[in-house]
Amino acid sequence: MHYVPLFLLIAGAVLVGLWWSNYFYDHGIQHWLARKVGHFFGGVGFLLMPFLFPDNWILAVVLVGGFAVLLTGARVFHPHTFRGVGGDARPGALAELYFPWTAIPVLAVGWGLWGRPLESVACLLFMSWGDGLTGWVRAL
Repeated sequence: MHYVPLFLLIAGAVLVGLWWSNYFYDHGIQHWLARKVGHFFGGVGFLLMPFLFPDNWILAVVLVGGFAVLLTGARVFHPHTFRGVGGDARPGALAELYFPWTAIPVLAVGWGLWGRPLESVACLLFMSWGDGLTGWVRAL
């Protein structure tokens, strides 16, 4: 039960990122840039997990799986919900779905099977923060 506030902290960080991504998109920021906000906050969620759940990789996988299901459900039934990271702004692209679905096996194998939480999270940070930074640098 002591994991609930920590679980909510990570979920809150990611939801704030999705909200900011929508906000920027709705206020005329280019979509590729608004998407990167979601990437960075997702990275914050990934980074917090091994420090907040050091002995419970299953919670990390459940949390990421929950977001994968949430984003997939929103994309299928109400694509406008997370328009800042994808949805109706990019109807043919599914990157916002690949992002959390990829994290599930990375965490399960890297952290759960091999016992390497920081290394598995580092892989996810390359995906979240690395992709975000390269997008900004490419635009300069």
